[in-house]
Amino acid sequence: TWANIGNWSVSPVPGDGGTATFNGTGNGNTAIDLGVGITLGNLIFDTSSAAAFTIGTNGNQNLTLGDNGAIKRNGTVTRDERINAAIRLGTAVASSHSFSNDGAAGTLTFAGDIAGGSGGDAGAKTLTLSGAGNTDISGAIADGGAASLTLTKTGTGTLTLTGANGYS
Repeated sequence: TWANIGNWSVSPVPGDGGTATFNGTGNGNTAIDLGVGITLGNLIFDTSSAAAFTIGTNGNQNLTLGDNGAIKRNGTVTRDERINAAIRLGTAVASSHSFSNDGAAGTLTFAGDIAGGSGGDAGAKTLTLSGAGNTDISGAIADGGAASLTLTKTGTGTLTLTGANGYS
């Protein structure tokens, strides 16, 4: 469980715009339950010893990336990484976000829906996907609330979109 301080090597538990770094074996605990949801600035998978983590137990849990937040799979990571939570991109009127898979071996997968905002969030959101590794998005990508979302792809990795996308 994300909120359990005993599951982390740092205190306090990452949240409120901070950075969560996954760089170890997970000690057999690689499926991370987000509970009622979390807000992060950045989520990083780092080092060759990082386990194959699954963040979120189902698409009904929420991971909100703070304004201009990022999710990154560094080039040294050798295992696939998966985000099963629904992702909300910031709360500011306008913000830019990035998902990058810099490792040529292994896939970064987003199985939950991705939205530019929620409720009354308005403004332009930008999501840039980059890197040498492959990225799969099976959840739906949507503007969200009153926000508009622009999607940009850079880098040599393949981006596969299979969700019922509805972003502008």
